[in-house]
Formats: sequence, structure tokens, C-alpha cells
Amino acid sequence: MKDREPMGAMLNGFCTESLRHLRESVAKIVNRPEDADSCSEFVQLADAAFGLYLFLTHAWQTAEEGRDTLGYIAQNARLIASKLENLDRETASVLVQKLWLSSDRRGSIDISDLNAEIDRLNRLSAAASDLTRRRRPAKKANNRAASPEMADLIAGLANAYASRFNERPSSSRNGVFIKLLRVLFQATGIQPPGETRLGTILKKLKFEAAPVLKPGRKLRPASNTTNST
Repeated sequence: MKDREPMGAMLNGFCTESLRHLRESVAKIVNRPEDADSCSEFVQLADAAFGLYLFLTHAWQTAEEGRDTLGYIAQNARLIASKLENLDRETASVLVQKLWLSSDRRGSIDISDLNAEIDRLNRLSAAASDLTRRRRPAKKANNRAASPEMADLIAGLANAYASRFNERPSSSRNGVFIKLLRVLFQATGIQPPGETRLGTILKKLKFEAAPVLKPGRKLRPASNTTNST
């Protein structure tokens, strides 16, 4: 295999100075000293989410060659995953053993490693396919729904919040999540979605890190103790 240049760096949404101020602002809003590391990680994830949004809504609009290549990847990654799924067990075993020998691994390897590759290829295909569909900004006349890019941005921020603070994000204007969004959007100068649009986006999301709660109930931070009812 020929030597190749490393992949591009992570896309960033904030400058270094803004990141420093954001970490301080997020920590102040969350106001839980024990979550200092979680606040820093949340800002890092938000930086990546805004970086992707800015790229998709600006430079990506003219990147025709990149989208064409992603279309090819989407189609062929899905095809390869399908072929792997339909391999007979003997052929699959031979392939897995060859992979193990060529990767200089230690320990055992089994068919589950191949299943992991199939899952990775399917996710790669889905992500590439989604990006190839984003060729034009949403029409201004259709102002009842957020653009796909904005919906993805909110989803990314919401999942980052749920995973780092173990709380389900709420669209309540006085909630912690909304206060964090105000600070983040203000730092980039991007117009945030209205409360109705935001609520619609959040209702469609599923959070593995935080269970669905009834209105008015707040999720307590995870602990080693079990609450009795």
C-alpha cells in the first residue's frame, strides 16, 4: 500500500479563545463542580458539531467532487456489507482467520469480528448516503421545519448533553440545555431554531444515555446507591 497523507483534522466551530470562554460559561450554567470534566467534554463535542454544521452549510454546497465520491462509497459499502452477511460460515471463517493473521493480533478472533465490520460498513454507507442528499439549502418558503443540517446540529448537541450529564435535554426555556444552547449559538452568531422547532427535533430523538422522563421530573446523577420507592 502506498504511503498516504493523514486524514483531515476535525472540523471546528469555535476559535481557541471562544472555547476557553465557553468552558467557563458552561461550567457556570451547569453549576456542579463534580461535572467539571463533563462540561469540558460537552464543549469539545459542541465544537465538532458546529464545525460540521458550518462546513455543510457553506463549503459543502460547492464540493461536488466530494459528494460524488461519497455516493460511490454509500453504494459500494452497502453492497460489500450485504455480500459479507451472505457468506457461508466456512468461507467467513477462512476470511476471519486471514484477517487475524494479517493484522498481527494477539488472542483469539471469531465471526463476531466480521459482524462488527458489517455493522461499520452499513453505518458508513448510511452516513455517506445522507451527506450526498444535501445538495441545496432548504427553501425559505418552507419555514415550518428546520433544515437537515440544523436538525443534525441540535441532535448532536442534545446527545452530547445526555451522554455527558446523564440528563434528558428539554426544550423548556428555563432548562439547563436551552441556556447552554443560547451560549453556544451566540458564540457562533448562528440563528438558533425557535422553541417550537427545537421541541419538534428533540421529540424525535432517542437517548440511550438518559431514559425518558415524565414532565416535571429531573433525572438524578448516576450513583452507586439504589433509590428505594
